[in-house]
Amino acid sequence: MQAACMKKALKMAQIERPTYEIGFVEAHGPGIPLGDLLEVQALTKAYDNNSTSASKIYLGSIKTNVGHTGHAGTLASLIKTILILESGKIPPTVYFQQFSPLIAQLNHPFIVNSTCVNWPQSPRRAAVNTLGQGGTNSHFILEQFVPKTKNELSHMPSQQIFVFSAKDSDALNQVKHRLAAHLSKFNSTQRDRIAYALAFGRMTYNVRGFIVASSIEQLKQKLIVPQHDVRQYDTPINIVFLLPGQGTQFFGMAYDLYTNYPICAKIIDQCCNFIQNSAIRQMVIDSLLKTKEVSSLSNSSIQYYAQLSVFIVEYALASLFIALNVKPNFFIGHSTGELVAACLAQVFTLEQAICFLEYRWEVTVNISSSHGSMLAVHIDEDVELLQREFDVEISAINSKNQYVFSGTHSNIKRMEEQLRLQYPTNKMKNLQIASAFHSSFMNSACEKLEKWMTCLVLKEPSFPIVSTVTGMLTKVGEMTSIDYWISHLKKPVLFGPAVENLLMNSDKPLLFVQVGPGKNLLSLVQNIDSNSKIAPPTLLENEGGGSVLNCVGTLWSHGATKDIHWTALFHSSHMHHISLPKYPFKRVVCVADTHQITTHKNWFSQSRSSCMSRALGYTTTSSLKASISSKSISSRAPWTVRKLKNNTECSSTIKLIQFDSNTNFDSEVAIDVCSLRLGFSTSIFTRALYFDAIQDKMIKPETLLIDLFPESLLNDLPDHVTRLTLQQLADGSSGLVQSSCESVQDLLNSLVSSTTSHKSTNNNSDIIGMSLLGHSLAAINEMSYSDLVHEKFIRPLLMCSTSISGNEAYAPALGLQSTTKDMGRLLMAAYGTSTNTDASIRKSIQKAFENYSVSLTGTEQLVPVLHMNTNQALLIISIDHVKKSMLESIVEKTFGVVSPTNISHKDVSDYTNIIIECLRHLMGNSTSMFSVTTPFDQLGVDSLQAITLVDVLSRQLENELPVDIIYKYSTIEKLSHELQERAKLANSTSIASPGNYILDICTGMPKVYHSVNDRSLSALLQFITHKKSQLLNELTEYGALLFRHFDVITANHFAQVAQALAITHKSFLDYKDGISKRTHVMSNVFTSTEYPKHVEMALHNEMSYATEMPSQIFFFAEIPPAPGCGGETPIGDSREIYRSIDRKIRNAFANRKILYVHNMPNLGQGLGKSWQDTYRTESRKEVEEFLCSRHIEFSWQPDGSLRTIRSMEAVKRHPLTGDWLWCNHAHLFHPSDLQPELRRTLESRLTPVNMPKNCFFADNGEVIPDNYLTHVRHVLQAHQTKWSWERGDVLLLDNYRVAHGRAAFSGERRILVAMC
Repeated sequence: MQAACMKKALKMAQIERPTYEIGFVEAHGPGIPLGDLLEVQALTKAYDNNSTSASKIYLGSIKTNVGHTGHAGTLASLIKTILILESGKIPPTVYFQQFSPLIAQLNHPFIVNSTCVNWPQSPRRAAVNTLGQGGTNSHFILEQFVPKTKNELSHMPSQQIFVFSAKDSDALNQVKHRLAAHLSKFNSTQRDRIAYALAFGRMTYNVRGFIVASSIEQLKQKLIVPQHDVRQYDTPINIVFLLPGQGTQFFGMAYDLYTNYPICAKIIDQCCNFIQNSAIRQMVIDSLLKTKEVSSLSNSSIQYYAQLSVFIVEYALASLFIALNVKPNFFIGHSTGELVAACLAQVFTLEQAICFLEYRWEVTVNISSSHGSMLAVHIDEDVELLQREFDVEISAINSKNQYVFSGTHSNIKRMEEQLRLQYPTNKMKNLQIASAFHSSFMNSACEKLEKWMTCLVLKEPSFPIVSTVTGMLTKVGEMTSIDYWISHLKKPVLFGPAVENLLMNSDKPLLFVQVGPGKNLLSLVQNIDSNSKIAPPTLLENEGGGSVLNCVGTLWSHGATKDIHWTALFHSSHMHHISLPKYPFKRVVCVADTHQITTHKNWFSQSRSSCMSRALGYTTTSSLKASISSKSISSRAPWTVRKLKNNTECSSTIKLIQFDSNTNFDSEVAIDVCSLRLGFSTSIFTRALYFDAIQDKMIKPETLLIDLFPESLLNDLPDHVTRLTLQQLADGSSGLVQSSCESVQDLLNSLVSSTTSHKSTNNNSDIIGMSLLGHSLAAINEMSYSDLVHEKFIRPLLMCSTSISGNEAYAPALGLQSTTKDMGRLLMAAYGTSTNTDASIRKSIQKAFENYSVSLTGTEQLVPVLHMNTNQALLIISIDHVKKSMLESIVEKTFGVVSPTNISHKDVSDYTNIIIECLRHLMGNSTSMFSVTTPFDQLGVDSLQAITLVDVLSRQLENELPVDIIYKYSTIEKLSHELQERAKLANSTSIASPGNYILDICTGMPKVYHSVNDRSLSALLQFITHKKSQLLNELTEYGALLFRHFDVITANHFAQVAQALAITHKSFLDYKDGISKRTHVMSNVFTSTEYPKHVEMALHNEMSYATEMPSQIFFFAEIPPAPGCGGETPIGDSREIYRSIDRKIRNAFANRKILYVHNMPNLGQGLGKSWQDTYRTESRKEVEEFLCSRHIEFSWQPDGSLRTIRSMEAVKRHPLTGDWLWCNHAHLFHPSDLQPELRRTLESRLTPVNMPKNCFFADNGEVIPDNYLTHVRHVLQAHQTKWSWERGDVLLLDNYRVAHGRAAFSGERRILVAMC
């Protein structure tokens, strides 16, 4: 295990020779003989399997220096190792004298230094090995940071690749759009850092894309243009490297490889150094690295040295691809390309291959070019006739109708002229080569070459090579034969047959990659098989290095290789990280099953009520015994409630409505009313369970009802009952008579006595059929129907806080052919029998869907889900069935889920027993006895087991316990008493779990907390104190929290609530520097902005112009406006506002910032709020001190007025989430906010800077165009969420995340405010 972890780390770090590349290992150092031995054994196995290695690695452990640091051990080791890398000094391992005898006998590469050792090597690399409990291992490889020289940093490749991947196409588009929006923050020199971060700093998913660009600007342009994303190949593939021969070369073909990729530069230098003739060496270097414009070589010179130059560039390029982890399954080399393949497959060493080519060039160039030319022809004629007619030879068969002929210069010329006349449209080309290769012209050269090769020792190929000498896969001993390489020079190149043979015999699809200049071999492959997969060419003239990157990107996008090793593309000067936008993860809501403990089977199992099967004395079939499992809501729900806006999805329409009721809801009374009125009501719950059971393959629609009954009952059933299927029960067509049954026995008696068939109508639902279905499903789950509904719906969704009375009528929903009248009847059962209430309910139902194009015919499922504690119902109209999981999702996301706690009603002995049972389960011993006064650590509970114990206890008690509770209450006795005290506190606080729901589903805010039983201020304050962390987290998530129906009556009450909710380290603001007129009420409580009643105030973030902007703002409805009189406090999501602002306008504000100018008159002498009121002082000195402390520019004017000028950001990042927010006061400072007549008057008398308030672009003081602010106001208006104030409401806003405003109103209104 340890050695495997170390080897994996070394492989990931691409450390091939650890003893030469790693200089120091920081060991875990268990400090016991066996532990030390095992660690050094593992290190030896991972670091040095070669016992002859002379290199040594320093080994140490910080434990000898500072002692055992427990859980901080890994961090301490990392700090030590980082300091070693930085300083180049390895501190001594104190007290070390020698290895133990067990370790000394190992042939390991490690030494331990007893004195400080200098480590001059650079870059230095070290490893940290750490071990954890239970067999956990970790191994880190660290490298010293080496600053780059100016020369290294100055060079940037002309092209760069940017890779993207995601889980689906939508996410991939978001990745690209986010990056495009982010690019404006970077300068041109950061291009490679962006590419590096994308390649190394992101997970790789299956949907991929890439862009090759030369600049950030070009990248941005390409990101904006829609591109097709790429998915990986469906099946595994074999990669074939095609290596071309002469004729594809061009000037400077290695220039980009040499300058951009060190691995290629190293190989090119190495190859050139192996060329013995210095003149030839220089010619080859010039042909490889100099472009045509600067090279002194002629075209003929390039052809002259083509063998060597083509070999070198292909070998370097292939090595680059292999370093990138693009490894071939087969090689096919064309002419010189086959020698490249042989060298890559280690038949030749690199030096042998270069010397071989150099000598071959010498013996072939001596053959007069006048005696040999080559012609490539695309022709369908009989090639044997052409050979005889023109006295030429076939030098290459490239495909079924593409050949290369060799012959004397005159014969080839005559052949070309005649064929052009005869076939003017056929393609043919006189090849630019130095000699007529692969023909009898090479005979004299072959004789010399054969003698020269006798001194070579060749090896069998390490990669499969398809021979172009034989057209077949090479055999053992073939490529090590001198005869093979002689034949290779003088016999035809059988490229076409080689490709055809490989296509025919490969066990997987083939992907052809031309590794070398040009794309001729790819064309030949497609000519042979048009369906072949080919990669883009790797080396094209005038592509500036983009060809290689384009090919690599394509291979990566298609998943042609398991993993690309991007390091080969980013040499040391690129190795810098940079911050880029995060991945757009899709939010998935998962609700855990809090009623199942994932521990030993039946452990802590709770007794169930007797189920139908036991009551009737029968056993269900084995296929029907599987229970309906609780599943993730997100995987089943087809919609998200918060995002619905007057639309219809999945054949269903939903609407949240609120009913006014003066009747206090009594759950027990409501149950009785339901039971007496509706009997066994048709229930949406039963149908939901039915469809889930079908999907889970527990039942089939055609299952007969009698298959679920005991044999004793079958003889007494009428014939039409014996033919009933579960489908007929579910769709309401069983035809059973209605009955006012009040028990399961009544239900069965009614069934037996059912002798007549009656079809159900809208007014006479098929009650017995649906009830039978419900109790049958309960029997399958081996529980009573009462328990089934309670477990699957009532308890998880907390639809009522009491138990049910044992019949189906409790389910607060109607199904089948329910009408609004039916629904009204059910609502009446819950809310009372008042005629006025009845009328208001019916009216509300009719109006609930008036904005939807939905007509109620009476045949739809009309499903009301009652939320008893808030007088709210969620109405669902559905043409299709509504599944259990859908209903769960809708209710959970609309009203929220508050799990009941079972921690109450227990004494100390109960908790003691629970803790002991948990310990027994944890220790794996069901009979262990534990002393209640013995500390947990002495009972054998270590730190990891303590965490597990707390987790198990939390789940058993259904109450989240803090992790450190085991340490604070260290015995069973102490912990039992603490758990009991917590239970008493929770039980005494009736508000511990208040009702909660989302007020506005479309925007998902505010989240409302409302009283259930205890409305008192003390109950609210106690709840806030107990749940403060949760509430602050919810404030970040939702942006707005509304506390309703609590006895918050006075400003003092409000101040107490605000103080309890305030962020701990924040202080309340006294509204100094505020521009609006407010009245100070008490302490830090003020009135809301005192604008004229008829004026509407647009959305804004409070004091966004100030240097100390409030994080929270609190509102209190001391005197709410009368209904219908306006005065709401609309709110809006600053994130959505930011996204909705036109990009051009948003960028202008973001880049140029805002300059706010505020002119405050002397008290009683001018327009607007005086500086005395603004800063709540008469002292100029105090004002100046305040402004200086906040770095606000100011000046006193001759008339005694005060002018402040400040430059502020127009957009801000949320301090916790990092989200971009539209957060400024430009639309309220700008003159366009004034009434037109007032604006004209002021502008005719005052300069822009002397206006009471004004704002400009901060970069040059330019006036902000009116149309910019008009657009901003339209966006703000569109994102408003409004609701009516109720007396005592307390609203808390995240002042960054949520903007607020004020609607015009009439009548009395008094809203108080506090800021923190």
